[in-house]
Formats: sequence, structure tokens, C-alpha cells
Amino acid sequence: AATRAAAAHIRAGGLPTLTVAAPTVTLNDVVAPFFATWHADDPMPRVQALDAADEYGALERGADLVIGTRPPPSALARTRVAALPVSAYVRADHPLAGRGRVPLPELLDHELLVPTPDSHARRALDAAVERAGLPVRRVEFSSSHVAQSVAAAGRGVAVVSDDPRYGLEQLTIGIEDGAMLRIVLHAAWQPHHHGADQLAALAGRLRAFVRDRYATS
Repeated sequence: AATRAAAAHIRAGGLPTLTVAAPTVTLNDVVAPFFATWHADDPMPRVQALDAADEYGALERGADLVIGTRPPPSALARTRVAALPVSAYVRADHPLAGRGRVPLPELLDHELLVPTPDSHARRALDAAVERAGLPVRRVEFSSSHVAQSVAAAGRGVAVVSDDPRYGLEQLTIGIEDGAMLRIVLHAAWQPHHHGADQLAALAGRLRAFVRDRYATS
């Protein structure tokens, strides 16, 4: 009966389930809170960890919708979801505390607690450091939560794209031309997906949700 109901739902253009592929941080801090706003007539959500080396390849591996940081290929239906900051997190007694914003060269005077290179936040940081041509002292963590916990212990500055934890202060990072270090999130799906219209509507809802939650573009 459940199978017949799902088939009827698909014929009507609806999705009985929806699999979203995204980086772990995005799943935790963006996608999961978005799912909490869904209603009974929305699809049953599922998630899939994203391969950072082949983000949109997830659409060939069972994902209906991908939330990635690279611009999607032109063959895909897509929309820009948001630009989210890569932030520096410090204790209230840290020399950088209370600043709100720290220029990258000044940030690099401190030891940084960073995620591994497969993280979007780490790649954004590395690119900015390379453009600046400055040395950096960093300690890698496979978990951005752990990076923040070590910052909370006073062992350095966590640079991640997560929401703040452990009572840390969040600082934006200033880079060249007055810009802010950030990552851009894109939503993409197959244009001929049987639920393409519903995916487009959900991507629009996600964009509005992120805008309201983070007050960002």
C-alpha cells in the first residue's frame, strides 16, 4: 500500500521522499534547521554526505538536491542559496575579542584551529592566505566542533563556518578590497527530475529560510 501511495504521489508530480546531499557542516547548521520547519505534506527528508571532490556527482548517486559551494554545471537547474561567513571564534578574554571583525593579516598572527582541507571553509581560508602571501600557523581537526572546543580552552582561534558554540565570540574575517571571507551555497538538481518543480520551490524556501536565519544575502 505504501508503495502504491508513493507511486501515485510521483504521478501527481510530488516527492514522497527527498534526499539532500550537502557538506556535514551545512547539513547540521542549515539543512537540519530547515527540515524542522517542514510540514506533513512535505516530502520525508533524507540526507547524504557530500563528496567535496565531486559535489554535483551526488545527483547521479541518489541525491535529489545538492547544496554545494562550487558553481553548479550549466546543465543543472540551480539557484544561489546564500553567502555565509567563514568566521573566527575566540574566547571572551582573547586579544581579538570584542572586535566584531578582524583583518586576515592580523588573524594570522595567532595560531589557527582549522578543519581539514576537504572542508569548504578551509579551502576558502587557504585561498585567501595564498592570495595574501602570508605565513600561517595552524592545527587541523577533522571536526569543526572540536576546533571550537579547543578554542574555548584558550588554545587558539577556530576558523570554521559553523554556528558558534561553547560561548565563543564570532568575528568576521576581512580580506582584500574590504570583502569578507565567506562561502557561497548553491542548490542544484536535475532539470528533468520528475519533481523538478517541487525541488525548485523547496530550494526557494531554503533560500528564504537562510536569509531570515542568518540575515545574509
